[in-house]
Amino acid sequence: MKIVELQISHFGKFHDKNISLNPGMNVIEGANEAGKSTIFAFIFAMLFGLDGSEYALELKKKYEPWDDKGGYGGAMVFESEGRSYLIERSFLADAPYLHLTEVESGRELVPAADRLRQLTGYITESVYSNTVSIGQMRGISVEELASELKEHVNNIGRGKNINISIQSTQDELAKRRISLQKRQRNDIDAAVKELTAAKEGIEKELETNLTRYVEKVRQLRTGRSEEYERFSDREEKAKERKNLAASLEEDEKRLKEELARYSQQKDELVKQAGGVKNSSSALGALQIVCIALAAAFITAIPLSVYLHYTARLRWRFVAVIGVMCVIGACAMAVLFAVSGRRRRQRINFFRLAQDRASKYEETERELNAIARKKSEIIKALSETDNDEYHVLHEQNTELEKEIQRLSWEQQGITARLDSTNEKLEIARRDREENDRINRDIAAVRTAMQMLFLAARQIEDSFGFEMLGRASDYFAAVTGGRYSKMIIGDDKRVRLVGERTVDLLQVSRGTIEQAYLCIRMAAADCFTQMKLPFILDDTFAFFDDDRTAGAMELLGSCNRQVIILTCQKREKRILADRGFSKNRQAEQQPLKR
Repeated sequence: MKIVELQISHFGKFHDKNISLNPGMNVIEGANEAGKSTIFAFIFAMLFGLDGSEYALELKKKYEPWDDKGGYGGAMVFESEGRSYLIERSFLADAPYLHLTEVESGRELVPAADRLRQLTGYITESVYSNTVSIGQMRGISVEELASELKEHVNNIGRGKNINISIQSTQDELAKRRISLQKRQRNDIDAAVKELTAAKEGIEKELETNLTRYVEKVRQLRTGRSEEYERFSDREEKAKERKNLAASLEEDEKRLKEELARYSQQKDELVKQAGGVKNSSSALGALQIVCIALAAAFITAIPLSVYLHYTARLRWRFVAVIGVMCVIGACAMAVLFAVSGRRRRQRINFFRLAQDRASKYEETERELNAIARKKSEIIKALSETDNDEYHVLHEQNTELEKEIQRLSWEQQGITARLDSTNEKLEIARRDREENDRINRDIAAVRTAMQMLFLAARQIEDSFGFEMLGRASDYFAAVTGGRYSKMIIGDDKRVRLVGERTVDLLQVSRGTIEQAYLCIRMAAADCFTQMKLPFILDDTFAFFDDDRTAGAMELLGSCNRQVIILTCQKREKRILADRGFSKNRQAEQQPLKR
């Protein structure tokens, strides 16, 4: 792959800036703050975008356009497998896009992201940043640089992957194992067993309570049915008694009225009886007088006749006496007739009085009988309220209370069962989590073992090959001062020359040279496609000879090389060492 042209429309300090690149060595010179790092970041942005990793997001914020916030993006033309392609990107948050076009045919390739990964050999952002793309390291201390180099050598040599740190991975796995062990609950099995037993006990208690509840409900249903029958019978009898009592009340009222009427008639008869008695007495006396007179006249008639004949009285006198006797007899007859009628009236009156008195007494007897019946009914009604119905009602009421109590107990037992079920479910989930943790711990142990074995195997094969290449490159850069790089049993990087020295015993420049050689060897091993080497002020601590050696090495790697520098040395070395025209590009210097 070769980059043909950079078309920077709006990116950092650049606006409508085009930079053409040749297939071989390209040196872009510029003073500090001229925009070299901006070009370095722009190439990364064109290949991978600015919305992925933390590093990409950092670049997106850092290189927002200085002059035009309305545009943020650009384009890049590159060649791959003999054809030219145009990448166009916009990094605007509200209107991002990526277009990939085949230049010769003008055909847009979709999906653009997938086709771009295919054309770049499926290189990842991380591999790119750790192999062919080497940024400035001026802010890194010697110790940090040596540590990073050591990490790279160990990772590449033992893991066959620039992104994997074997030791870090082992450390992470160990931390992961410890973390998993801390999450384990040693008492979970006992807790599950205890909660299961508690659940079974509560379920039995609930079953017993439910059986009692059902039995009590059945008893209450039977009792209420019997109570209803008795209540209906009781009510019917009470209704009959009340109707009878009402009838008796009416009869009593009627008899009382009759009794009052008979009492009044009795009083009137008593008064009349007094008058009849007086009149009868007077009439009797008159009758006696009349009888006496009649007897006297009757006696006087023969006496008159006798006297007439003896005394020689006149007949006129005798006639008068006779008439008087007749009148007396008539008066006596009349009196006897009146007396007989009066006697008959009296007899009838006394018979009527006797009848009224008899009826009065009979009415009183009936009233007394009604009073007794009323008393019996009241007593019966009173006894009805305290009979078996009342007892049955009380029993049913007690059953209702017992059922309510059992219902409350059942609710409490159910709540305890729900709580126990929740705790048991949590405990079971914890046990399942324990099982998963145990499996994870076993997997971590297996991974650590496999990682160790794989690292040993890779170290014995691929690591040896990669370190061999890096050693050859390092020997070329240092002019044979150091013949190889090795990793000791302590995993420390050492340089072998006239004597073997530890990495921290050499200068910063030498460390950076070793770092470059490791990166170049890693690029050979990890990139399927020959991607361009892009270096941003990489030779800042190199002397002239080792800079020339590094440039000779880069020029012979059969890759496009883009060197961004703030010095004129690189161009001078290109001219002095006689690089061919197809391997170098005379770039115009960048201006501030």
